Parts: sequence; C-alpha cells; structure tokens
Amino acid sequence: MELLRNIDKFSRRSIELLACIKEVQILVSLSDNYVHIHDLNEFTLTETLTKTKGASTFAVTSNIERDEKTQIPSIVSRLAIGIKKRLLLYSWHDEEFLEGKEVVLSGAVRSLTWASGRKVVAGLAGGFVVVDVRTGVTKEIVPPETKGGGASGPASSEAAGWGAYMGMGGWGSKPLSTHLGGDDLLLVKDCEYTGTPNLYCFAFASN
Repeated sequence: MELLRNIDKFSRRSIELLACIKEVQILVSLSDNYVHIHDLNEFTLTETLTKTKGASTFAVTSNIERDEKTQIPSIVSRLAIGIKKRLLLYSWHDEEFLEGKEVVLSGAVRSLTWASGRKVVAGLAGGFVVVDVRTGVTKEIVPPETKGGGASGPASSEAAGWGAYMGMGGWGSKPLSTHLGGDDLLLVKDCEYTGTPNLYCFAFASN
C-alpha cells in the first residue's frame, strides 16, 4: 500500500463508516451520528443529511434500472440508513440525494446490505428482514432448521423461532451479512445446538 494523500480534519468526530459511490463521484461517511456527503475528488463536505441524526449504519448501491414509463435505462444510486428502528431510503437525482420512503422495523437496525438494486436486507437484534424500497413492504427471513439436516421453511421456523432474542440459538447476536454478487447473499446464523456460527447463502429475486 502506498500513501497517496492525507486529509486533515476530514471530520470533527470519529468516522464510523465510509462508502464510495464512484458512479456519481461522492464519498458517504457516518460520523457524529449523522450521514455526510463528500466530493470524491477533493474530499470536501458538500452536504449533511439532517434527517439522519442518530444514524447507526448505512449501505449504498448503484444499479442500471429502466424508467417505469419510458423504459430508458440509467444508473440509479441508492442510500439506505438505519436510525434505531427506522430505515430511511434515499436515491440520487440531479446531483443530490432525494428522500424516499421511511420504514419502521420491529427492532433496531444493526446492519444493512443491499440484496439487489431494489431490496435491502436489514440485520436486527433477532434476525433479518428484507425491505422493498419501492413499496416499503418488509418480509422476515426465516431461519432454517439445522438439526440432523431437517426441513427448512415456515413450519420448522416455528420450532427454531427467532431464538436470538432469548439466547436459544436462532440468528446470531451480531446480524452479519455480505453480498456475494448476482442475487446471492451470505448471512451468519448461530447453530441452535452447538452455539457456533454457520453461514447460509440465500438467493433473492432482483425485482
């Protein structure tokens, strides 16, 4: 690694998270409980999203989408921000972020990962939910049954439950996830019987 540049006084407080949206040449940062937008070339502050006070995490994505009316494709950049039990959604238009839907979830948002250009996975204390950014509709990700390779699905989930709330297994206490590319997402789940973390790959529909 070669040091190319040192930016003094980039932030007044500790920087909690950074992400680059190269398609629109901006850098997004989380510090002082706010989400800030910076110019990617000069690293100067261009905007602080004032409605993000208390933010704990965020995630960005850029994808080619077709306009619903004209069907003309264009690159759309989106920003999802977790603030306690709220999820704020933004999209980039005409050199600025425009506010989208605000979704209230069942628990505090601890992690965010984009599954596709229009679906974001929120990691909560007891599990994961998928949020459709167009409609605001949420859907729980059901933890699979792990004992003896048993069946997975709604029936088995009733037995396993969202045990992380009660220390009985279920999803892990740290809701970690990462995008593998395409429609695949990797989630961490604590094994109900051994307590050790397992990895599970889920496939999400793009639309």
